[in-house]
Amino acid sequence: MAEKTKRKSTSTKTKKVKIVDISLDKLETLYQNIKESESNSDAVLLTQIEEAIWTKKTMIKLKEDVDQKGIKVTMNQHTHEIEVSNPALKEYVSYAKVFQGYCKLIMDALLKQNINIDDGFDSFGL
Repeated sequence: MAEKTKRKSTSTKTKKVKIVDISLDKLETLYQNIKESESNSDAVLLTQIEEAIWTKKTMIKLKEDVDQKGIKVTMNQHTHEIEVSNPALKEYVSYAKVFQGYCKLIMDALLKQNINIDDGFDSFGL
């Protein structure tokens, strides 16, 4: 009976997370627009955008490495070879989580400042 109770307690419900992604071009344009406004209150936001841009560029390089080498790589260990998960894949996943955090911080800051971001929907032609 203790085993059944233990199994029930370890099962958890997964919560749905809304993924927010901002393209590199939009980040760079946003950075330039805010930098040109020369507002002192935007210094923290500019830093977050710079970090998001750097993170996204790093993710692009890691993705290229994973695309080139695959998700599994061969590693030599003494006299034999073993197949392991590509370290770039693990780093990519970590950076993706960090990037999502930056995107959320940036979007929240923009919403507080009532800065509109053109998502292209209005000019779609509907």
